[in-house]
Amino acid sequence: MPRVKSLSGLWEKAPSLGVAAFAGLAGIGFAAANLLLARWLPKLEYGSFTLAVALINFGWMVAPLGADGMVNRRKVDPGPELFRRVFATCAGVSVALTLVARAIYDLDLTTAILVFLGIALGGVALVAAAGFQSRQRFPAALMIFQGGNFILLLGAFLVPLFGVYELWLPLAALVVGKATLGFIGWGRILASPDGLDQATTGESPGTTGYTWPETLSYTGIVAGTLTLIQLERLIVPEVLGLEALATFGVLAAVAGSPFRMLQMGVGYALLPRLRGASSAGERKKVFASEATVSILVAGMAAVAIWYVAPWLVELVAPGKYELPAALVAAAIVAGFAKFGSTLCRSTVEALGSTRDLLVLNVTGWVAVGVAVSGASVGARWGLTGVIYGVSLGWLVQLIAAARIGLPKLNQDPEPEASEPRVIQELVKALQSGITRLGGRRIRSAAMSRIR
Repeated sequence: MPRVKSLSGLWEKAPSLGVAAFAGLAGIGFAAANLLLARWLPKLEYGSFTLAVALINFGWMVAPLGADGMVNRRKVDPGPELFRRVFATCAGVSVALTLVARAIYDLDLTTAILVFLGIALGGVALVAAAGFQSRQRFPAALMIFQGGNFILLLGAFLVPLFGVYELWLPLAALVVGKATLGFIGWGRILASPDGLDQATTGESPGTTGYTWPETLSYTGIVAGTLTLIQLERLIVPEVLGLEALATFGVLAAVAGSPFRMLQMGVGYALLPRLRGASSAGERKKVFASEATVSILVAGMAAVAIWYVAPWLVELVAPGKYELPAALVAAAIVAGFAKFGSTLCRSTVEALGSTRDLLVLNVTGWVAVGVAVSGASVGARWGLTGVIYGVSLGWLVQLIAAARIGLPKLNQDPEPEASEPRVIQELVKALQSGITRLGGRRIRSAAMSRIR
């Protein structure tokens, strides 16, 4: 059947679209939950909920301190040793981030506890998802990574069901969802790690550890990017107030979610595929197929957002939130900037050296500085100005990531770090064997041929 073949070929050429479609279901759940909560919760309460979710979404991605990236980059074996290390790391980072967040935003005790649990348990789940992602088992990885959004949708329906119009109920549902899926994933990994490997790539498990310089460089990149992703939610309460943040939460649900799903699809599929490419030609082919199809889909998403977003918000929460055309246009521009940055940044994360990660780390924080400055100035023009200001930071990161990552596509993969040790051991074995057989003269002649 020609149609079946064409769809299969499209999946093989751009699996990020398959990942994005899978993640899109979770994104629809998240967007629907936010729209329902925007309808049912008081505006200030929904604004506080949006802030709490932003803190959790930032924190759980940073909490493992790069362990998820090392599982992808260095084939770190996701076994009991890694689980203990990740659990301790996530707990410590969660304490620190929650204390800082409570000091800045004056969180009440219940919200602070839920933020702490969301960060710590979400970080543990993230590394479990990375274990499946590294073996290109994207549905399982995404179920762990994004499945909590369906629980959040359930939590949204619990609000009118129990008549509890406070943020703690849906927030608790989100935390429970992340924790449950994370421990299910770890349970499967710890129960049968060999089966996990054999069922996927057929490769033997990798190392059980990783170096802190590399992992902290990776963490810096993730933290800088996450700061940009969540920056509107983190800065709007300070410069415009919680009601403006509530409006942004609604805008992000209807106009930001499609681009966020594309970002996730590109990041999830492109990184392991580029790592697995065997030549420069294959690298370029993988990147070109992912970029071409994804950009086309992003364009179609932008058109849909322009016409559907204002109508959908008015349908769900009539008269409560207003999305003028200028605000929707700003969200579309921001979406393209974020998507383009993710495309180039994933290339660096997949192919870059530790030094490249460090450079991208530094430029990422420069981008954060540009975004904060832009948002502060843009606040004079309200929420639209803040979004454009943050987009400047994304543009800086896009340019930096493209300059570092795109040249890597023209380079053949370098030998693994373990190969030189293997060669040295082989030479030593040859030296020893030849010496026993024929003495120094034969050894010298043989070694001269090896050289």
